[in-house]
Amino acid sequence: MKVSRIYYEKCFPLGGYSNEKVGMEVVLTDGESTVEGFALCKKEVEKAHKFFAEYPSYQEAVSKVVDSENITPREMKRYAECIDVFEANYPEYIHKFIPVGRQLNENKEEEYYHPF
Repeated sequence: MKVSRIYYEKCFPLGGYSNEKVGMEVVLTDGESTVEGFALCKKEVEKAHKFFAEYPSYQEAVSKVVDSENITPREMKRYAECIDVFEANYPEYIHKFIPVGRQLNENKEEEYYHPF
């Protein structure tokens, strides 16, 4: 038997009785081991989930740095370090997901007309 595809999926608890399933499938080429394929899937699934879990903290840090008049120099340093670490860990994710993430993570309530 020869394994040619590997699929890995993990269910992450988000709190409030909700979960997120993240999965990935790789197609192995000749010479690639199943262990390497599985390791790649697991690593990428974990990284994708971690990116979206850490994104709100990154977004907060960016907003605080932009409004730097209201934070202390120590806080500014901490927020700048948070931004640097996030951007160093997820360069490929930032360019592909943040525009979508901003739309998905903006929890603006729609304005409804209330007649009373």
